[in-house]
Formats: sequence, structure tokens, C-alpha cells
Amino acid sequence: PFRWLMLLCVPLGLLIFYLVYVRFFSYVLPIFWKTNLLSALVQLAQLLTVLLILRSLDISLNTYEYLFIFLISSIVSVIPLTIGGIGSRELVFLYGALWFGLEEERSVAISMIFFLITALVSLSGFWYHFQKPSPEVRK
Repeated sequence: PFRWLMLLCVPLGLLIFYLVYVRFFSYVLPIFWKTNLLSALVQLAQLLTVLLILRSLDISLNTYEYLFIFLISSIVSVIPLTIGGIGSRELVFLYGALWFGLEEERSVAISMIFFLITALVSLSGFWYHFQKPSPEVRK
């Protein structure tokens, strides 16, 4: 029943976000749309990862609730309370599961599996970081 509200709030939120950028961060306006598109794609990729984790754990009910908890946990994990958001994301999943009446063990498992996947992908950057790129000379 609130679908119309979401259809109204998304463009309105984007307009307000743009106006804040115009007012306070005008020096980054040339890349505003590109960076926001890339950010949206990263969020969609993370949501797809969580969907695949849900499927691998044979969770087919309450998918929207799990995705909502995940998005909230992503916000909380960037608050510098713990190293890499370890523990804070799991705590959000635990309280979110209690709030929505979901299975606490599975909720925390989703969070931990996502963290392990993220850590493994990030470790691949370790190899790339220490590779010495050969400089390309342009004429």
C-alpha cells in the first residue's frame, strides 16, 4: 500500500541530495551522477550477494526484511566503532532479527558469511597492491 510513497520519496530524496551537493560541494558536481551511479551499482551488487547467501542457506521467506536489515547494517558498519565493522554488523542483524521475528542464528550467519566474502575479495587486492606496474610513456 505504500508503493506510491516510495515512488515519490526516491526522486525527492535524490533532488534534495543534489541540492545539498550544489550548495556545499559544488566542486564535485562534474562527477556527481557518475559517482552516484557507481555507488548504486555497488549497493546492488552487495544486495545480490546477500540474496545469493539467503538462497544458499535455503531462506526463501522474509527476503525483504533480511535485505532491509543488511542495508541498515551497512550504514552501521562504516561508523568507526570497531575495526572493519566487525561485530557491529552482526549486532544489527541480531537486533533486526529480534525486531522482525526472524531466526537469530541465520541472521548472524548471513552477516558473517558476507563479511568473509568481503574479506576474501579484499585480500585479492593485497596481491595487486604490491605489484609494480610498469609506467606507460605517452608521446
